[in-house]
Amino acid sequence: MKKIITILCLLIFYSTNAQNNTLQQEFINDVINNERYLSKNQSLIVKRNITKNGILSQNIKEFLKKKKNIFPNKIDLNDSLVLTKTDYKIISTELKKDETIDWNKLNFQNIEFSDEENWEILALDFKNHSFLELGKPIFLKNNTIAICSEIYLCSRDCGYNYFGFYKKIDGKWKQWIPINKGYF
Repeated sequence: MKKIITILCLLIFYSTNAQNNTLQQEFINDVINNERYLSKNQSLIVKRNITKNGILSQNIKEFLKKKKNIFPNKIDLNDSLVLTKTDYKIISTELKKDETIDWNKLNFQNIEFSDEENWEILALDFKNHSFLELGKPIFLKNNTIAICSEIYLCSRDCGYNYFGFYKKIDGKWKQWIPINKGYF
């Protein structure tokens, strides 16, 4: 009986882990393939390493300090998000893990990656490439909403940063309600 319970527990663990990897892969794939500006002859490279103590960490600290409950969608005021204490606990717990995306567990094809951490070094190649950095998505509300960060640069003076909520719209994960968003 103990063996059966142990096997069932392992199956549940591996099943949940596989679902999270699948959901994470679907999310990342959708975000990577969302339309964004590319200069002539540029291809997109996804940065595997998150910049430490950058825009993302500032946004997270500010977000957790405010603990706002209602996030209206400024485009459609009838479409808003209400976060509960449980949602904040999930977000806080996941952020404290200090984990990044485990790219080795995910299966991406036709996507170019860079392990370079320094944006200044990447900037030397803006003529040929634009760059995208994604934080690890945190899924809420039965995996129907995600919170994540995204930094995109297409030149030294072209790009954006986005920290906020994503939602599946027309079958694809898309930016939905921004907490902090900026263009440059």
